[in-house]
Amino acid sequence: RTELGLGSSDLVSLVEARDKAIENRKLARSGGDPLSEKRKKEAMLSFLEATDKVISIHAPTWRNQKHTKQFKNTLQTYAFPIIGHKKVSDVTSSDILRILEPIWLTKSETARRIRQRMSTIFKWTVASELKKDDPTLAIEQALPKQTKNKDQRKALPYDQVKDCLNAISNSKAGPRIKLAIEFLILTASRSGEVREAVWSEIDLDNREWLIPATRMKSKTDHRVPLVSRMV
Repeated sequence: RTELGLGSSDLVSLVEARDKAIENRKLARSGGDPLSEKRKKEAMLSFLEATDKVISIHAPTWRNQKHTKQFKNTLQTYAFPIIGHKKVSDVTSSDILRILEPIWLTKSETARRIRQRMSTIFKWTVASELKKDDPTLAIEQALPKQTKNKDQRKALPYDQVKDCLNAISNSKAGPRIKLAIEFLILTASRSGEVREAVWSEIDLDNREWLIPATRMKSKTDHRVPLVSRMV
C-alpha cells in the first residue's frame, strides 16, 4: 500500500482530488503503478516547472505574497534564460556557474539569494529522486570570495541618538514619519512592526504594545512596555 499526495488543499479542489484519486485507482487495478508514473512525469520536469512545484509547496508557509514573487522574479531574471527549459536532471554545476559568475561580485546579495533559491529547488528534486545531487554545492570553490560592504549597515552610538532625533525633527519629512522613526527607536522595533501597527495592538491603560506572532519574525507574541514619551 502506498500513500500518494494529490497536492495542497489550497491549490487542489475536492473535485480535482477525487478525479485524480479515481485515475490512480484505475491505473492500479489495471496493474500499473501510480507512484512510478508520477515519478516518470516529474523526471521530465524543466527547471521552470520544478520552480513552480516548489513554490506551490512552500508558499503556504511563507509570510507574504511578496516573498513568493521575489523568489520567482529573481530566478526569472537570471536563471530561467539559461536553465529554465532544461530538464532538472540535466542541469550541471557549469550551468550554475554561468548564472552566478557575472553577478557574483557586482550584485553579491542578489547572487547569494539566487544560489539559495536554486538550492531549495534542487534539494526538492534530490528528495524526490529526480536528481542525484544539488549542483549549487559544487561551485563553492569555483567562485571568488565576496567582500562584505562594511558601510552597508551602520550602528548609531547611543550618545548620538539625541542629535539624530533633532536632525529628523528639523527635516522636511512629514510629522507622521518623524514620529514613527522616533517610536521605532524608543521601542527598538523593526520598521515593518511599526508601520503596520494597528490600534487593537495598543493598550494605553496598561501602557503596553502587543505585537501578535503573525507579524513577528520569531513567530511569537512580543510585548513592548510603553513609557510616557512612547504613549
